[in-house]
Amino acid sequence: MARPSSVQIGRMSGFNNLNWDLLSHPDAEFTTKDNVFKIKIKSPTAVKTTFQLIQHAAGEKQIPEGVFVDWEKDDEISLRLALPEPGWYILHIFAKPIDDEGASLPGVFTYLINLTDIKKKVCPYPKQFADFKKGCLVKPRFIDVSKDLSKVPFKIRAPGGKAVAVKVGDEWFHLQNKGDSWEGDVRLEGVKGKDTKVTVNASMGDDSSQFSTLLLYNV
Repeated sequence: MARPSSVQIGRMSGFNNLNWDLLSHPDAEFTTKDNVFKIKIKSPTAVKTTFQLIQHAAGEKQIPEGVFVDWEKDDEISLRLALPEPGWYILHIFAKPIDDEGASLPGVFTYLINLTDIKKKVCPYPKQFADFKKGCLVKPRFIDVSKDLSKVPFKIRAPGGKAVAVKVGDEWFHLQNKGDSWEGDVRLEGVKGKDTKVTVNASMGDDSSQFSTLLLYNV
């Protein structure tokens, strides 16, 4: 597959407003043999962010389940990528300071990635909702249905959360607060092949009985 020629890569106009430092991948275009990897970005200020991963070989197909963002450190964004097959990929990153009340989320950087090999099995990342992108961290980052799902340990950091729970179908599993995280075991053995919704939910406001969805897993 030929290299995409029309895509604009690198820094966009909004990049300089963020004071970002591209820690792991400073070059906008790179080649890799690793289909599962992460891009680390130093972000000294809190941001709102989202992203768009496009597989060039599939007719510019979007693959939202192939990219996931979390904050392993308060000032460091980790963009985790799971690419399904060799070829060219385009990763658009959109961001702005968290105190920017404007409606739009501008593009700030675009990567062009040439994947030459497949080394690891790809499992789909969960869909992320707005509240998760405010500094949250979760384990597991995906659910591998080939594994034992009778007792899956969850550990979630949700800044500002008053309560956190995993919902499996209609059943709620409330996690226990342990310092700066919420932890607990969740039974998932009955979800394989049944199109059961598995979500992570948090109470972020004054009413602890009201939960918003942070993540929706692909099972």
